[in-house]
Amino acid sequence: MGPEIMIPRKKTGVPFRLFVSILLVVLLFPCVSLKADEGGWQPVTELNGIEVFKRIKGGSTLFEFKAVGDLSGPISQYMSVLLETKRMPHWTPLCIEARDIERINDRETIIYVACKGVWPVADREYTAKRALISGPTIGSMRIDVELVDHQYSQNNATRVKIPHLKCRWILKEIDSAHTHVELYADVDPGGWLPDWLVNFGYRKVPHRFLKKLESYVVNDFSHIPVVATASLPQ
Repeated sequence: MGPEIMIPRKKTGVPFRLFVSILLVVLLFPCVSLKADEGGWQPVTELNGIEVFKRIKGGSTLFEFKAVGDLSGPISQYMSVLLETKRMPHWTPLCIEARDIERINDRETIIYVACKGVWPVADREYTAKRALISGPTIGSMRIDVELVDHQYSQNNATRVKIPHLKCRWILKEIDSAHTHVELYADVDPGGWLPDWLVNFGYRKVPHRFLKKLESYVVNDFSHIPVVATASLPQ
């Protein structure tokens, strides 16, 4: 993979912490054979009722992370938002493009997503399969997203393709107005980014994902069609 696209500028006044935090948002949906009952998680931060954890995955110096929180909004609205690809730029940090490429069946879809980088880091992109998987109960659901090879060509030559990407969203109904949400993720953003820089951003980025998702559901749920009952796991 070639070097990042770097354009000379007179000033590079991006605060270091802001640069690193926003940089990691290109992670969008990642994870390696994640199970909610696996151990080894270390707490990173807790803010506004959302807990973030990390752990070292085998054979790598990159962290896996998970974010857990009880969020406002019904589970049906979270399902609707997470399963409608075109809405991702409205709530996913720095997402600039998202669309369906191919619908495999009622529960599996190939999606394309691109995220804006912060200079001097190039934009990122990935193609993945999103799968809706039944939970143990009607009020428990799971969405898996995993990088796939696809004939879909690169949308923009300046975007770096993410080489490794898996994630898992777990939704559990608390009551008609609240949902327990978990995001499990593991990613290699590719390019020249050193592992320590990637790991540094894990402190806040997972929290930001859940808070922006909750804000979108709470503030815009009346405009989002609810997922049809027939399409929900039984």
